[in-house]
Amino acid sequence: MEILNTTIAGLTFLATIFLGLIGYKLTKTYSNLSDRISSDTLFHSLFRDFNTRYGYLNAHLKALELLSKDEKFSLDDLKLNSDLYDKAIDYLNLCAEEYYWYKQGRVNSAVWNAWSHGMNYWYSEIRVLREVWEDEIKDDYKSYYLKEEDNLFNKI
Repeated sequence: MEILNTTIAGLTFLATIFLGLIGYKLTKTYSNLSDRISSDTLFHSLFRDFNTRYGYLNAHLKALELLSKDEKFSLDDLKLNSDLYDKAIDYLNLCAEEYYWYKQGRVNSAVWNAWSHGMNYWYSEIRVLREVWEDEIKDDYKSYYLKEEDNLFNKI
């Protein structure tokens, strides 16, 4: 009888461990799936927000590009057009936010590379946008939560 009780106790112990392992595996699988869904939801939200904001700013960037082709058009001239100046600042903020979320691992490399390519296109094409950027980062990048070693734009 004692052997039977010992065997039952051993089997009960093994069953408890086995069920615990199954419970752990199910919990871990659910947790990983939940984390992935949460991460995908955040990425989708960021992606949609950034692309919507860029879509709104795109026409302003084209206008700024056209004005910037005139060598006489200066940063001071841009500042006189407060709406367009504000849009240039909005664009730089958008770029910094995209970079921030990329560095946080919330934007994957393929998307970041596409965005970075577009950012650097505008940065290289619009002289006055570069001047706005240089003016903005005089305070050690503090307005853009960047460090000096962060390369938001390719150097021209």
